[in-house]
Amino acid sequence: MKRTLFLIASIFCFISTFSQEVSLRLGTEFPLQHYLGINYQHTTKLSADLTLGFVGSPYNDELYDWINVPAEQESRKDFLQLTTDDGWAIGVGGNLHKNKWYFGVYGQLIRLNASGSYREIINSDLIQNDIASGEKALLDSVLMLLDNPLGRLIVDLDDKISTKTMLFQLGLKAGRKFQFKDPKWSMNVELGITANMYANTTTIYDRDLAPIIESFAQNQVTGSNSGQIQENLDFERQGERIDEFFKDYGYIPGLRIGVSYLLYKK
Repeated sequence: MKRTLFLIASIFCFISTFSQEVSLRLGTEFPLQHYLGINYQHTTKLSADLTLGFVGSPYNDELYDWINVPAEQESRKDFLQLTTDDGWAIGVGGNLHKNKWYFGVYGQLIRLNASGSYREIINSDLIQNDIASGEKALLDSVLMLLDNPLGRLIVDLDDKISTKTMLFQLGLKAGRKFQFKDPKWSMNVELGITANMYANTTTIYDRDLAPIIESFAQNQVTGSNSGQIQENLDFERQGERIDEFFKDYGYIPGLRIGVSYLLYKK
């Protein structure tokens, strides 16, 4: 803890040497995060900011309401909205100022953590809509077998699958500063939009699940082709489709409202 405080103090002293002003910011960015940030005012025309944010309630849900997708992707968006638990974000940006207005570019590194039970995921529209009616009936019968006491010794359908998705967003913003009577306090309001530049999802699950279900399906109906079931229960591939989703549709608008406290002024 002492080392962390010393590091923060050292960084503050370093940037104070080269800046006109340094401000601490606390606020919220709809629909993404609650954040804590620092703004470094180099000159009256130029500034930079760094923010650390938490993706929690209600943003772990509302984020997806602001991502527009075609009808065939609605089930994937609903699935992500249902399973996303929390996350974090790191943002850095540069601004050009004109009076109380400023315009800038910024980047955000976002981590989204999601989880759901095998039962929830298998019964979701994401999986069910991609399975033919005949195979769907076969899958339902296999799940019934796995739901009895003997089946639960093989696969517990209430066990969790988790995903960790890393996104890099790049965007533009426009903002305005509102000064309070106390010169140390002000409010900043910003509008921005980012586009996804990179997405990578790591999936953690029991890789024996799909082969077990396939084996049960083949025993249910001699010679049955359960390949489609196994393909749709390949959660590694589902993770790749999450990446494709954000790369294709990851345009995230932002409304940021924060209160600033002036830490240093030259």
